[in-house]
Amino acid sequence: TTLFRSIDAQGELFVNMFESRPELAFADGRKVKILGPAPDLALTFNSKLTQYGMAIQLGIPVPSGGVSRSLDEAVGIAESFFGNGQRAFVSEEYSAAGANSIVASNAAEIRVRFKGTNGHLLVTHFVDHEYDPTVLGIIAGPEDVYIASVADQNIEGTRFKGSTYPTVLSSRCVEDLKEMTRALGRHLGGLGYRGAFGCDYIVDQSGRIYFIEINARKQGTTMETTLTMKHHLPGHPYFPELEFYAVVDGKFPDGVLEMDSRREGLCWGTYNFKVSRDIVVTADLPLPMDQPEFFARAANGSIEENYIVMDYVGAGVRLHSGGFLGRVIAASSSPEKMREALKEGVERVAETCGDILL
Repeated sequence: TTLFRSIDAQGELFVNMFESRPELAFADGRKVKILGPAPDLALTFNSKLTQYGMAIQLGIPVPSGGVSRSLDEAVGIAESFFGNGQRAFVSEEYSAAGANSIVASNAAEIRVRFKGTNGHLLVTHFVDHEYDPTVLGIIAGPEDVYIASVADQNIEGTRFKGSTYPTVLSSRCVEDLKEMTRALGRHLGGLGYRGAFGCDYIVDQSGRIYFIEINARKQGTTMETTLTMKHHLPGHPYFPELEFYAVVDGKFPDGVLEMDSRREGLCWGTYNFKVSRDIVVTADLPLPMDQPEFFARAANGSIEENYIVMDYVGAGVRLHSGGFLGRVIAASSSPEKMREALKEGVERVAETCGDILL
């Protein structure tokens, strides 16, 4: 009812979604418009199989491997790596935060994990690497791609745990990451994509960059990037405004600036805390302020604690192994202080994990 009242009052309604999905049937593109890519395009470009071929087509380095059409074929691709003493990365077509993927050491692990799938899997050599950078951007058209930030991900196995900013990578590596992301963004823009997107990469010990995936949606770094832009680029359109221009006008305003992703001054880190065993939560962790106020006060040095815990489930809640407990967000004026605060926050959350008595 509220939705239709809003349309009647103003003629059209913009809906800002984290991810555009085909299920959003209420968005007709005329009166109700999604501030993001068209749902069908988002679905297409979130496919790991499509992304891998796209990167190869554009000449962007990827780990060696291929797309399988059956489980036997997937095992066959992986065994070419096992024979050289290497591991294989295997993923279903759609996988977020590593949920539908594994790093396998033998064929049995693949057959057990993906038993019952249709066999359409991405199978690549698992590249031993040192860094997991992520790049967040916005596409306004085939020649207009804005790079908002480059951050470093914390990946445990194949699971995303959080990110830190600014990146520790060299200026040359950051520029290479941006150019690869622009190339992918221009290609998506030429196919009609408009709105936020992100690209994940790995960087090995020799500094070689490999493309891993496109996130055809906003990323986990979007809120933090938005608040950092407000601090580093005062008076400048920040992330939500730029996405509005990209989707509605198909172009950015004149004079838009990009942040220096290696600049200090407002440094942040996040950690998604998931429990490793069955627990009952023993304490509440009150939220002293919302995230925008926290970032503003971190930037001017007026906070006592350099971390907050968002989305915390609260005392008395029972969680099974793998359940989400809370998200720690740290911010400070230096990377060292930020990392220390992030560690303190994670330890504080860990203290609230009591065993479930069966």
